Amino acid sequence: RAALCIGRSVLAERYRKQFIYGVLVVCGAWAFWGLALAPRRDVLGAIMYLFLVRFLLVGRQPLVYAGAFVVTSYLELVGTNLGAWTWAVHGPGGIIPQGNPPSGIPGGYCFLDAAGLALAPLLLLGFDRLPRGLWRSPPRPALDESV
Repeated sequence: RAALCIGRSVLAERYRKQFIYGVLVVCGAWAFWGLALAPRRDVLGAIMYLFLVRFLLVGRQPLVYAGAFVVTSYLELVGTNLGAWTWAVHGPGGIIPQGNPPSGIPGGYCFLDAAGLALAPLLLLGFDRLPRGLWRSPPRPALDESV
């Protein structure tokens, strides 16, 4: 919700290009730092940064995705620095090294958001084809309003 509010704000719209390119520069610098300078190499973050670039440059809601960068970066940095959680040394599959947090993780969240939006209608269609008792609850009796 916070990313949506930021992305739809008058301020974000007024400074659209600066906001989008600012996010690209900041996250790009973070990804470069993760690859070249960080004590814990962050290859996954750089890959996720490429997802973010795609969403910011050709996505349908670039300001919302820029807002997602602001919100998720803040939450990840605060959460990991306070010790609330720690990212594994390697990403999914145990092969690709990642930072704590991965630099481009907002791009990963954007990807998950887009995948959810794309897959939700297909899942709902599949659920509608299941027998009534497995997915849909039985019909409720009509309320008798004459009482």
